[in-house]
Amino acid sequence: MVFNSDHDDEPTDTPDLWAMNLNETNLVELVDNPPTADFNGQWSPDGEQLLFVSDRSGNLDLFVMNLDGSDLTRLTTHLANDSDPQWSPDGEKIVFVSERSGNADLFAMNSDGSNVIQLTDHEAFDSNPAWSPSGDRIVFVSDRAGPYNLWIIRADGSHPTQITDDEALDFQPDWQ
Repeated sequence: MVFNSDHDDEPTDTPDLWAMNLNETNLVELVDNPPTADFNGQWSPDGEQLLFVSDRSGNLDLFVMNLDGSDLTRLTTHLANDSDPQWSPDGEKIVFVSERSGNADLFAMNSDGSNVIQLTDHEAFDSNPAWSPSGDRIVFVSDRAGPYNLWIIRADGSHPTQITDDEALDFQPDWQ
């Protein structure tokens, strides 16, 4: 598993990415670049790469690297914050949240950072995207109809459909 931790006693409180086996063995620090914050690690579907968010470029951007730390690549370079990345089930695409439109909207790109497209365009706060197992839809959280509820769109951003409608805050969706 991969997780965020300020495990080392660094002078500033910055999260790093760590991994360990489920039987609590082989604790390894994957990303440590003080004083930057590196967090929200996601294994690639093939288990060969790690996708994560970092502020090492001056704002929040998405990065990917091989598990041995080689081939660190900055995927997003926009001046706005980019966060909440999720690999598509086939590993070909990444959906993420960006503020580049002036507020939090969903964007998608190829896994190498190319071909960025905007999926949602609403003055609401859209966040927490998760791919369907087939990769044809994305569930996300939005306050576009009042309280934070769950919405689904097609992978191309079309046909937004609200799927929960209550006063309770619905968030952190995931497909199984």
